[in-house]
Amino acid sequence: MGREIEPTGLEIAVIGMSGRFPGAESIDELYNNLKNGVESIEFLSREELLDLGVSQSVIENPNFVNARSTFKSAEEFDSDFF
Repeated sequence: MGREIEPTGLEIAVIGMSGRFPGAESIDELYNNLKNGVESIEFLSREELLDLGVSQSVIENPNFVNARSTFKSAEEFDSDFF
């Protein structure tokens, strides 16, 4: 094991969490959504999918899921960072 360090009383820990999620602009809002059963996934009709440019063959695929989630201010997401 490593050498133990005597505490000085000046030790600090900075702990924080931040995030934006579909239907929630903060961790607190996400927690409240989960706690209250808020659905943040949107299910689209066949017409909506066609209007969005999804092809008929994709829509008819039995493995296709007609759902999406969206973010406010998605253009602010820094994909290069990840």
